[in-house]
Amino acid sequence: MTECNRCGECCENMPLNLTKRQLRAVLAEASGDAGDAAQRDLEENARFILGHWHRSGGGGTRTRYSCDAFDPASRLCTAHDERPPICRGFPWYDRPPGTRKVRLPASCSFNADVGVPVVIR
Repeated sequence: MTECNRCGECCENMPLNLTKRQLRAVLAEASGDAGDAAQRDLEENARFILGHWHRSGGGGTRTRYSCDAFDPASRLCTAHDERPPICRGFPWYDRPPGTRKVRLPASCSFNADVGVPVVIR
């Protein structure tokens, strides 16, 4: 599998298919017990997103976000060791490359894993 080329496109101007209101509801409904892995991941993602992702455009479920843990000068994540599943698993989320429908920015090195770059404007 390809190594990340640190383009930062997955940390800047990211889509999110839930609103922040929905993420707060996920945390409000959290039972606090171990739960299943998918629920734990959702809660971990919600906490990180609410704390670090800030609106960069759009609105509602079409809002785009940028992460304040991304350092645009070094092109590195300053919260790399604490990043949530949504970041750790990008772009394939434990599936074979190309089998998960992900729209990769043209500059993303992971396009090499699928062989056809997808341009997002």
